Amino acid sequence: AVVSTSVTTGALGLKTPAPSGTQLV
Repeated sequence: AVVSTSVTTGALGLKTPAPSGTQLV
């Protein structure tokens, strides 16, 4: 679930600026 959220956040980048997205980038 965490991985999916990270990928989604990283792809969109505007959906939810969560720390997971930052880690992915």
